Amino acid sequence: MFAVAGSLRDDRTRTMKYALAAFLFIAALPMGAATIRNDDSCDISVAPAATLLLPYFEADLEADRAHALDTMFTIANVSHATRIAHVTLWTDLAYPIYAFDLVLTPYDVQAISMRDLLQTGSIARPAPGPRTPSSCLELPSSIPPQALAVVRAALTHGIIDHCSNEAIGLEHSFAIGYATIDVVGACTSRLPAEPSYYTEDLRFDNVLIGDWVMLSPNPVTGNYAAGSPLVHIRAIPAGFPAGAPTHLPRTFYEIHTPESTPHIDRRQPLPAAFAARYIEGGASGFDSQFIVWRQSTAGRSPTCAQYRKNDAETQEVVRFDSRENAFIRLFWGGCTCPLPSWKQPITSRTKSSNTSVYPALTSGDTSGWMYINATEPTTTPQTWVVATMFAEGRFSVAFDAVALGNGCSARPDLPATIGPAQ
Repeated sequence: MFAVAGSLRDDRTRTMKYALAAFLFIAALPMGAATIRNDDSCDISVAPAATLLLPYFEADLEADRAHALDTMFTIANVSHATRIAHVTLWTDLAYPIYAFDLVLTPYDVQAISMRDLLQTGSIARPAPGPRTPSSCLELPSSIPPQALAVVRAALTHGIIDHCSNEAIGLEHSFAIGYATIDVVGACTSRLPAEPSYYTEDLRFDNVLIGDWVMLSPNPVTGNYAAGSPLVHIRAIPAGFPAGAPTHLPRTFYEIHTPESTPHIDRRQPLPAAFAARYIEGGASGFDSQFIVWRQSTAGRSPTCAQYRKNDAETQEVVRFDSRENAFIRLFWGGCTCPLPSWKQPITSRTKSSNTSVYPALTSGDTSGWMYINATEPTTTPQTWVVATMFAEGRFSVAFDAVALGNGCSARPDLPATIGPAQ
């Protein structure tokens, strides 16, 4: 008994010594060092998030399933509570054309084929139960036929009736656009372009993860598959109700939020500039493509005519070969100093060898890297780049390009000193 008591007394003495040492160490630190807000970061990582971005989708709505190009994405709820994921489909000129809700029960996962969605309109309907929010009990099991026709026309031909002759998307053979997925508090049909979406619907729980894959099963035109994580955009701070302050200097939805409260969405902003590897030609028939998404330039509550501004000139693209030679697309006044502007919609998928977009590679090398700053000079600098590499027309891999800064980094100057953001 006495031995045990003595052991306890020694333990208490050691504990007090350790506590005193820890106190003296913390007191010696600079003021504020013990209160670092580790979550207040503009660094985008693959971590549970409140918003997911599918930066590009493409789907062939005409070919049979065995040969049709398709984009599929998956959303998972990694929390113990039921969550509502609000999916918004946008045209490639950033027109929000349709939104629907997915009810994710605890640890649930749901997958969506864009081809199936746009062909049949089928949406996973939640089974009635105690975990199903009351606002979601009457969710339709599919997009109504009339609405589906409108969505298809917008994503393939860039038209919608109430915009008359004004394009809200570009003309394509396939359906092309992008999607956002947000955690919301109730099932509604509201779109992220509406101010009430941010004051009433949006929630701030970092609980979603997801990925995407593009599948081209036609052996004549593709016969490949490639995928990557969705862009995971966290709410900062997480979990607090709407209106809680954020320390972010700008946010992902800033261009759509109410002007009086531009950071009310509290979503991390995306970077401006990226470095993306490419490889072209060679004995294995190498090929590279870049998916480039960038922020809308149309502004808050744009008119139909303003969406055309999103097929706009952006800032900089420079190609480096494997011997550090730099190539630009334009020469102005015989000087190679000014970097070129180039015209692209909000989201696109383009071969790195496409010289109408990227500088021509004339050195004879087969590989190198591309500097891409796709932001438009007058708006929030946000971009995302995905690189896809192919070999022999049937092997492929996709991966996110390397950001040269984060969403809090200063906008690169024009022309910029190319390198990591300071």
